[in-house]
Amino acid sequence: MTDNDADGRAMTASTAALRAHVAALADQCVKCGLCLPLCPSYRVERQEAESPRGRIALAQALAGGLAAPSPALVAHLDQCLACGSCEHVCPAQVRYGELLVATRQLLRAQVRPGRGDALLREVARRLQESVRPGDTVARFGGDEFTVLAADLPSTGEAMRLAARIVERLAQPYDADGEARALGASVGVVH
Repeated sequence: MTDNDADGRAMTASTAALRAHVAALADQCVKCGLCLPLCPSYRVERQEAESPRGRIALAQALAGGLAAPSPALVAHLDQCLACGSCEHVCPAQVRYGELLVATRQLLRAQVRPGRGDALLREVARRLQESVRPGDTVARFGGDEFTVLAADLPSTGEAMRLAARIVERLAQPYDADGEARALGASVGVVH
């Protein structure tokens, strides 16, 4: 018997195992809310979906097949800074960082075969459009890229470049007629 995801597509054994792993991690949460005051994105947005507890609920819904990947779901996960503040106060000792990584892997696993390469090419194209002539864009590995922007005059200019990249990558892309969201995290060394 084959299990299906929220879109009705058959799951591979590895996707099913990943769902079980995400579910097991998420099920540890007791929904106490002690993480809320320490979460930077929750403190700014004041929305449950921007809190560890809210993201855990989204991960549970995704793992349980109750939610399909959507731009909103991806955006909520991508807003997490992965700072780990929530883990330090969690009475259930939820391994939130591990849960976040596994949930992102599950999202990637649910992208139909063949889209991954096209998506990587689209990311590379968008990165190249975001940088200056002479800057270097390279795939670092997996779904990671690096940008070498030499001779930036200031840290402020490096931050503006990073913001431009994040903004460009956040624009939806077309996947077989469906709008899909991209998310990015950027580190800057100047």
